[in-house]
Amino acid sequence: MSSLSLCITCYDGDYHLLDNLLNHFSQQTVAPDEIIISSSGLKEEDLLNKESLLINDEEVPVVQTNSEERIMQSVARNKGSQVATKDLIMFFDVDDIPHPQKIEATKHIFEDASVDAMLHNYYPPGFYPWPD
Repeated sequence: MSSLSLCITCYDGDYHLLDNLLNHFSQQTVAPDEIIISSSGLKEEDLLNKESLLINDEEVPVVQTNSEERIMQSVARNKGSQVATKDLIMFFDVDDIPHPQKIEATKHIFEDASVDAMLHNYYPPGFYPWPD
């Protein structure tokens, strides 16, 4: 399987959601190879003191990058990608909840040469009660 960096972006206005998101990621069926938390608007002493997260019996290192000034989410992604060390980078917003197989599915998709694209949301025709 490809190695994967999970980059979580957040800022001082939604940083309080990080602990809950990490609890959800701790229940993944496959672990990422590293977790990067790219935050802004926070003082260094307010950052979560976490060096690793146990996921599926694996200790996954947690790396943090922070700007004390608020930055745009795109800049936070760029800062996260600069410290990522793995083959793939998956960006994730702190206010979303991952499917329990999110990491597993992402790694699998990039191993399958027949896959043309990866969609994060897909609703087949007829899923909604109104006409397509």
